[in-house]
Amino acid sequence: NAIVVRNIINTLNFFRDAPFDTLEINRNLFININAMLAKEQALEVGKLRDGDVFIDCIKDPIKPPISSDLDRCLFDLDNCNSANYRSLIPESFSKLARMQPFFDGNKRSALFICNVALIKKNLGIFFIKNELYPEFQVLLTDFYTQNSKKLFDFLEKKCIYDHKAIIELKNEYKKISNRICKV
Repeated sequence: NAIVVRNIINTLNFFRDAPFDTLEINRNLFININAMLAKEQALEVGKLRDGDVFIDCIKDPIKPPISSDLDRCLFDLDNCNSANYRSLIPESFSKLARMQPFFDGNKRSALFICNVALIKKNLGIFFIKNELYPEFQVLLTDFYTQNSKKLFDFLEKKCIYDHKAIIELKNEYKKISNRICKV
């Protein structure tokens, strides 16, 4: 979807110049991230959801987020460190996604706020490769419907990249790009 891509690019551009060393991870930042990512897609942006939503895999409506749960999750992200980030990022991402604090863009917003936490502390980046997305969706559904914690392990082992892994990924993509350019 062109709108999704445009919104992601605009959000990345916003963060390109962001002062990560002084950026505080809190509700306002999370809402602003969602406002950028869900622009022209959601019923409302720039605020937390105040009505029920439905997800295909969950039979009952999801009530609006509990403020204290959201704030606790964001506080934990703001205080992540080298000792806890590998377990904290997957758990926080999963909780925020399941909480559905917005009408749209919840996974994207959760992914971005988790990356803010990692980049702020110079710990790495968090993303789900395209080839892993089908497995991710199955595990996310199991987390939503059965509270299965297998998703945490998957995200920790396959989706968090420290600096060494980032350099390896860059080299891998350069090789692929060079092969494509030769064709």
